[in-house]
Parts: sequence; C-alpha cells; structure tokens
Amino acid sequence: MKKSFTLFELIIVIILISIVYYISISNFNIKQNNINAITLMNLKQTLKNMNFENKIEIKCIDSKDVECLIFKDDIPQEKKVYGLFQECPTIYKYSRELKVLEFEDVQLEELERYPICFEFKLNKDERSSQMIVDTQDNVYIFDNISQVPKTIKFINDIDIYFDEKVDEVKNAF
Repeated sequence: MKKSFTLFELIIVIILISIVYYISISNFNIKQNNINAITLMNLKQTLKNMNFENKIEIKCIDSKDVECLIFKDDIPQEKKVYGLFQECPTIYKYSRELKVLEFEDVQLEELERYPICFEFKLNKDERSSQMIVDTQDNVYIFDNISQVPKTIKFINDIDIYFDEKVDEVKNAF
C-alpha cells in the first residue's frame, strides 16, 4: 500500500512553515527598528538622513516621559521619539563657562504651550546646534564639525576637553 500525505496534513505543514516564517521576519524587523532608534550618539546622522528642505529640529518636552518631537522646516511631524532621555538633561552652551541654555516653549495646534528641555537643530548645510548635554550617564559635546558627539564621563572634565581643542588648533599650524 502506497503512503502519501493527505490534504489535511499538507495544510498543517504549510501553516507551520508560515508561522515560523512570520516569527522570524517579525524578529528581524524588531532588530532593524532598534538599530534605527535615535540616540545622542547617532542624532546628527539620523536627522541628516531625513528628507527636509532647510532645517530639521528635534525638541524634547519636559515631562515625566520625555517625549521628543521632530520638526521639518518648522512643521511638526507625526512621528514622536521616546527613549532619547530617561529624564530631562542639563544643556549648556558650548563653552568652558557652562552657561545653562534655556529653550522657548513649543506651541502646537491645540494652542497649548509645552516646556522644552532639549532642542537640536540641523541645517541643510550641515551646521548644527553646538552644546554640551549632561545626562545621568555621560556628558555629550556637540560641535559643528563632528558627526558624532564627543563623550566625557563628568561635567567637571570640560576644561580638559577645551584644553585639548586648544592644543589641537595650536598643533595644526
């Protein structure tokens, strides 16, 4: 007697293969989304890769869950960014003096104003905000030249950073 698969058995096998395929593809997509998540280390590059005419900005609202909004040419985008900060960082002017920067509140369509604790701008000519961002874990130093911010562990080490910059310029000539 010749054995063969019944139609029911074939359907079960196809369903099982489909389920395995779906699970593997969805895990791959989750990993891809995590790779493309915005962090302070890839902020400038990620914004640069988005389509915009003149400038693109990210503004983070000072709230319990720090929510960041993306503005392309002053138009707020629907996509919101979560997880850039666990809590609002301290932002300083790009200088030794560590003068705290303050940002203007943002007003959205509802005419409600939201306090901003972080704002980063990138122009089409790739000029960006220059600042020092002090988070819970590290200090990130953004300048116009570097694609990736320089990191230091403690804000008190900022003098060392600027001394190295001065030496770098002196040695260039």
